[in-house]
Amino acid sequence: MAQDADCDQVLSALERTLGRGTARIVFSLTIDLSEPQRPPRPRGPLLRRLKARFAQASALSFLRFMGWLMRTRVPGIEKRPVQHSGLLDLAAHRCMYSLIGTSKVTLVVRDQRWEGEPGSPVSELTAGPAATAQPLWLLDLVRGITEAKAQGEESLGGQTTRRFTAYANLERALRAAPYPMPGANASDLVVDHKRLPLELWVDGEGCIRRIHVRHSLVPMTLDLLELGAPPPDWSRLQTFPERD
Repeated sequence: MAQDADCDQVLSALERTLGRGTARIVFSLTIDLSEPQRPPRPRGPLLRRLKARFAQASALSFLRFMGWLMRTRVPGIEKRPVQHSGLLDLAAHRCMYSLIGTSKVTLVVRDQRWEGEPGSPVSELTAGPAATAQPLWLLDLVRGITEAKAQGEESLGGQTTRRFTAYANLERALRAAPYPMPGANASDLVVDHKRLPLELWVDGEGCIRRIHVRHSLVPMTLDLLELGAPPPDWSRLQTFPERD
């Protein structure tokens, strides 16, 4: 079927992209404190459905309260974009990126994360668990795609790309990842983990150039600007130039 072929194209594009070694990136988050997504109705035995509905209702109430609190404390924060510039090492499953306009740098290697100032030796920093809101998680989520459909051509960064809409199963992505991929947390109860909606843009060489996903209240976009970019010194944190 055409849909199966589109899914194969997207998964092949992921492997082709990973084979390019490195990529200069822009990673964008949008803090969205509008009405949270309503979850799909749970399925299964009655007791399980009741427990799931209670958990979903509790999560929605908490998110609504936090959204109201943040909107009253920080006017205009409802949909505030936050951009990071950095570099991905696709083979070693690591990335380093800095928040544009600040000196905060984050290094993620597989399922661990370090944060600090530019020039800080990584060996002197304390590692913590990697979060889901980071570039590697988006790439790993593509491994769990179960449905995809081509939506036509679009111009992206001056080149012609094909845009795909897709759905990913987080459990499948967790199994397919080559390391312990960060999973779900409590605030993600409003998201259907078996059918996470994605958008992907694939260039003429069959490589992924953009991934977009709405993850709980934080829509995320990963732009892969320069495939095969020179790698940084991974032993120290550093900032990266903004997008051209």
